[in-house]
Amino acid sequence: MAEVTPASPQAVYKRSSTIAADMGQTAERLRNPALAALNGVPFNLTAWIARSMCGDMGSVGNKEVFRHSDFIFMIVKGPNRRNDFHIDPYDEIFYQLKGTIYVKHRDAAGHTRIAEVKEGEVMIINAFTPHLPIRPPETLGLVIERPRVAGEQDGIIWYCDACGKELYQLALDCQDIETQLKQALDAFNADLGLRTCTNCGSVHPDPARQPPWQQMVPASTRDA
Repeated sequence: MAEVTPASPQAVYKRSSTIAADMGQTAERLRNPALAALNGVPFNLTAWIARSMCGDMGSVGNKEVFRHSDFIFMIVKGPNRRNDFHIDPYDEIFYQLKGTIYVKHRDAAGHTRIAEVKEGEVMIINAFTPHLPIRPPETLGLVIERPRVAGEQDGIIWYCDACGKELYQLALDCQDIETQLKQALDAFNADLGLRTCTNCGSVHPDPARQPPWQQMVPASTRDA
């Protein structure tokens, strides 16, 4: 068997340098200036949350930490105001920073299951799984997703609480997850016609008036 001679450190360095140069030529990218300024700079996430997410955060309660990066790395603050099921074309990773949240999700047979995600726990929701995160007040979570490219759409579905039939669904070209998802949810909740079930006549509740988290959290805990 022929003897293999290890490459010298100089050869490895030159080889790596060549690869880096080639990558720079073929994959050079324009970066958002705010994102570029954060390159290699650590900061305190707790302080960022306190500074950037005070007050009411709207129906979704989400805010991206590194906007325009290769990942959607966002903090989500409770309470949220949602009773829709979101369908992401990619996996979503949940990590609960503070408190307990509840995530309803539907399996392939259409059965609804509820995951209780406690502080310190992590969970994945696979791509194309309809899911509804329910976030009580004073909860904080980290969610990691992939940005959508042009042509990739998210789905949003509402189901009747009374009979279980599908109320309404839409496809969303979601290029800005901080604003577009909230706008879609608020538009549905403002439309009484869309919230009225054509099968049984029930009116789907407005989550701003009847927050779903109140059904999940014991009254004794809410009043504490």
